[in-house]
Amino acid sequence: MKTLRVLLLGTFSIGLWGVVSVKAASTTRATPATVNIVSHSTTTLQPGTTVSVSLGRIDRLYVSSLTLTGNTTSLTIPGITVDTITWRVANNYKQSFPVVVNVKDPPYNARATSSDNTTAFQTALNALPSGGKLYIPVGEYIVKSQLDINSVNRITIEGENSSESVIKFLPSGADRRLFLIDGGIDNATFRNFGVTNSTTATGTRAFVANVGASQLTWDGVYFTDFNRQGIDLAAGVHYAQIRNCRFLRTRDTTSTFVAIAILAEGNNYVNIQNNRFSQNDVSIQILGGTTLNVLNNTFEEDGDSDNTGIAYNFYAENTNNLVIDGNYFEGNDPNGGSVVILSSTVGSAIQSNFFNGQSGATPKSGIFINLNGAATRTPVINNNVLVDPTTYFFQSTVDVSIGNNYYEFGGSELTNVATILSKINVSTANLNFSDFRNGFVTNVSSNVSIPSNTKFYIDGGSDTYILESGANTIDFYSGGTLSYRITLNGNTSQVATRFSTGTALLPGLTFSGDTNTGVWSPAADTLSGTTGGTERWRVDTSTFQFGTANVKVTNGYAELMDQTLAQIRAITPTKTGQQYNCTTCATTPVCISTGTAVNAFSSMSSKTTACQ
Repeated sequence: MKTLRVLLLGTFSIGLWGVVSVKAASTTRATPATVNIVSHSTTTLQPGTTVSVSLGRIDRLYVSSLTLTGNTTSLTIPGITVDTITWRVANNYKQSFPVVVNVKDPPYNARATSSDNTTAFQTALNALPSGGKLYIPVGEYIVKSQLDINSVNRITIEGENSSESVIKFLPSGADRRLFLIDGGIDNATFRNFGVTNSTTATGTRAFVANVGASQLTWDGVYFTDFNRQGIDLAAGVHYAQIRNCRFLRTRDTTSTFVAIAILAEGNNYVNIQNNRFSQNDVSIQILGGTTLNVLNNTFEEDGDSDNTGIAYNFYAENTNNLVIDGNYFEGNDPNGGSVVILSSTVGSAIQSNFFNGQSGATPKSGIFINLNGAATRTPVINNNVLVDPTTYFFQSTVDVSIGNNYYEFGGSELTNVATILSKINVSTANLNFSDFRNGFVTNVSSNVSIPSNTKFYIDGGSDTYILESGANTIDFYSGGTLSYRITLNGNTSQVATRFSTGTALLPGLTFSGDTNTGVWSPAADTLSGTTGGTERWRVDTSTFQFGTANVKVTNGYAELMDQTLAQIRAITPTKTGQQYNCTTCATTPVCISTGTAVNAFSSMSSKTTACQ
C-alpha cells in the first residue's frame, strides 16, 4: 500500500484513479470525507489540512495538477517507482505530474500470453499526452509489427526492470523495425526494459530514429539478438544519450549483413556511456558528426560470430572531436583486422582505455588501434594500457601523437625500444612519440617533444640521457656523467672523443660533402692524412712521413726514402745550416746543405756517413 500525503497551506486541485480520503487536521473538519470519483477539486480546505491518498498499485497513480498557495508549502511522495519527490514552493506555484499509461490496463490490455501485443502497445503510445509515460510491467510481450512514435514530445517508455519487462520482437512481414521514431520527435526516453529479436529473419532492428529527431535517451535498455542494428540514428539526429544499456549478440551469422549494435550516421552531441557490448559483429559505427563521447563502456568478445564481413569492432570516420575514454576492450576478434579504426577524423582522442587482446588465455585481437585517411588531423593516443595484441598495438598512415601508454606482451611489460617498435606499425615520419611514463621515455622516433629540464632517457635506461640544462644548452650524459655539451656559442666534449680508425679511402674523421678527405689511423700510435682518397702524410711515435715513400723526418733530419723519388722540388730553405740526408739511397749517401744562404742550397756532396 502506497500513501500520498500533501500538506497544504492554501488551495489545491488533485485528480487520480482510486479513492480519495480527505482528513482535516483542524477541528473545523472533524469528520473525514471520502470521494470516489476520477477527479476531485476543492477550495474549501483550510491551511494545515492533510490529504491522504491510499493506492494499491503505484502504477495507477495519476495526478493531473497540483496548485499550492502559501509560504513554505511542502510535498513528499514516498515510495513512488518513478521518483521520490520532495520540494518546497512559494506562492502560486504549480507542479504537474506526468500521465502514466500502463500497457496492461484497459483499454490496452497487453498480455504476456497474447500472440501479438502490437495493437495494445501502439494504442497505449497513441494515448500518451506530451510529457506522458508508458509503463511496461514485468512480463514478456510478443510484438509482431513496427511501433510508431510520431505524435507527441517529451514521452517516456519505461519498464519495471530491464531483465523482466521484455518486448519480444517476432516480425511477420518485411518491415523489421521494432520502434520507429519520427523525425519530429523531441525528447523521448526509453528506460529499464528489454527488447529481444525472436526470429531468424535477417535485417531486424530495435530502434530507428529518423532525421530531425533530437534529445533521445536510452537508459538501462537491454538489446538481445538483433541481426542488423540495435540503435540506428539517421543523419541529422542530434543530442542523443545511450547509457547503462547492454547489447548482446547483435550479429548476423549468415554474413548477409555486418550487424551493428549502435549505428550513428552523422550526428552531433552523442554520448555513449557505461554500456556493455558482448558478442556483437560491430559494437559502434560512427559515420560523421561533432562532439561524440564514448566513455566507460565494456567491449568483450565482439566479432566472435564467424561473420566473414567483419573487419573491425569500432569504426568512426569524418568526425570532429571524438573522445574514446575509459573503456575496456577484451578478447575482441575482428577477423585479424582492427579493434578500433579511425578514418579521416579531426581532433580525436583515445585515452585511458584498457585493451586486452586475449579472451581467457586465447589470443584474439589483431591490431588494437588503426588510424588512416588523408583528412585525419591531430589524433592523440595517451594513457592507455595495451596488453597482448596478436599483431600491433597501433597502426597508422597519418601523423599521430602517442604518449604515456603501458605496453605488455606475453606477461611482461615492454620497455625496450626495438621490442615496442616491432609492435607499432607507424612510419617514423608520422610519429610524435613523447611517451613519458614513470619518468622515462619508453619509445622514441622522429618529432619528439619533451618538457624543458626533463631527462630524455635512451632505451629505458636510468643513467644515459639527454637534458636541456639551460637556455640554448643541451647536455649528453652517459653512465650518469656529463659527456658532451652543445651551446649556442660552441660545443664542448667533457671526455675524449673517439672516431673509427678508417682507411685512406674512408677516413675516420672527415668533412661534410667530402668523405674521402680527412684523418685516419692505419695502426696503433699512428696518424695519417688523406686527400682524394690517397694518403699524403703519416706520423708515428718517431717519424713524420710525407707521401707514401718520399720524405721521412727522423730526429730532426729529412731523409729521401727512395732514390727514384728523391727529388726536391720548389724547396726554398728558410734557415742556414740545415741539412737534408738520404741514408737509403741506392748509391753513395747524399748530403744537401743550405750553407750560409737562406734562399738557396749551397752544396750537395757525397758522404760516407750521415750528414752531421
